Amino acid sequence: MSGLRIFSRGRGRRIGFIAATVAVVAAFGVLFVATSGAVLPGSPSGFESNDGNMTLDATAGNNTDWNCFVGSDNFQAGTPNAKCKVTSGATQLTADANGEITWKDGLKFDTQCPALIVGSVPNKDDFTHVASYAETGSNNDVFFYGATIRAVANGDSSGNVEFNQASGDDTTTAGCRTAGDLLLAYDFHNGGTTLDFHVLTWIDNSNPGVSDKLNGNNGTCFVSQDSMPCWGANELTPISTEGLANQAAILAADNGISGSALAAQQFAEFGINLTQALGETATCESFPQLVWESRSSTSFTSNPQDIEFEHQTINTCAQLTVTTKVHDASHTDVTGGSVALGSVVHDTAKLSGVVAGKTPAPITFAFYSQADCGGSPVAVANTGADQGDATAARSALRPRWVPVPTRTRRRWPGTPTIWATARTARTSRSARPS
Repeated sequence: MSGLRIFSRGRGRRIGFIAATVAVVAAFGVLFVATSGAVLPGSPSGFESNDGNMTLDATAGNNTDWNCFVGSDNFQAGTPNAKCKVTSGATQLTADANGEITWKDGLKFDTQCPALIVGSVPNKDDFTHVASYAETGSNNDVFFYGATIRAVANGDSSGNVEFNQASGDDTTTAGCRTAGDLLLAYDFHNGGTTLDFHVLTWIDNSNPGVSDKLNGNNGTCFVSQDSMPCWGANELTPISTEGLANQAAILAADNGISGSALAAQQFAEFGINLTQALGETATCESFPQLVWESRSSTSFTSNPQDIEFEHQTINTCAQLTVTTKVHDASHTDVTGGSVALGSVVHDTAKLSGVVAGKTPAPITFAFYSQADCGGSPVAVANTGADQGDATAARSALRPRWVPVPTRTRRRWPGTPTIWATARTARTSRSARPS
């Protein structure tokens, strides 16, 4: 965790203060709730992930669709609809940049480090483009939206999206799967009008009792005859999903992803609340690689056909904030201002966005003797765990001091405040967040 830093300046007779907001993380997860309609409940962008097209349907300024990203993010050139709520931050990938990448022959579903080759796949399983967008709601739920275009129409299409913590080179290896990686398997049925989701978690025995128990697993594999490392047997099945294949042709002018006319059932999209899908046992992970895999079978243990790699980081973690302020001796906020050398100052930090009942998130205050906050801190103080939006508790603020070149004094009143006093004309003390 980051905290306020107090550091020495070699010269000067004023103290300057800076405030900032620092992101921290904590685990999250609640049960998936059945949903319906074109927008997932709680979607911050109001993403229309269930209308089977790329154009913005709602025009009240509260929604987003794929064409809202034209002119950025590798989408087609153009100007987004003025009513789009979000117009940047998505990823669009044109397939086969390194050839028709697929798995090397002989690999199994539970191969830990899949090898890749350049091959060929049936047109119905051949991606021409994939797109994605991820966002975090005010309640720290993580939403993920995906879209695919295939070479030919394929209404009953299937595929996977792997969320990997380790990356490959996109041509010869997919990288090695790591405990906590996720496999999001999707299957469109009935001409692309219904959608099923299944989620598996990669487990291993690297940390017995932890890495083999992730997301409700118990050390057994989904493919029963396999042994760890493998995709765990606990299959998370969300009650309901959002997604639809296009039921009518899409004009080239309405296709902000590839810019080409599409036949019915050639485009498919989905949206999922990852936090709710993973449930209460979810771990906090960061995934810098997404692997899109088409399947010719609804059995998600079958080997993938076309494979595309997307490199963006998805965090299944709550995004918390620590906001720091600096007060003078009379408790007046002087953040961004200055006080005279020798003045008493108070440094406070407030943690916001903690989900009640989740992993505690303490605030750390660190004292530095160097002007650039380099090296190791002279002293560190950690507050008690915070379970809600509140200034951190006082009880744990008990730093152990070591000798420093100047005479300093620290005490903590009723709030988590650091008091600092410098007593030499040659040295000033400033406070800033780390």
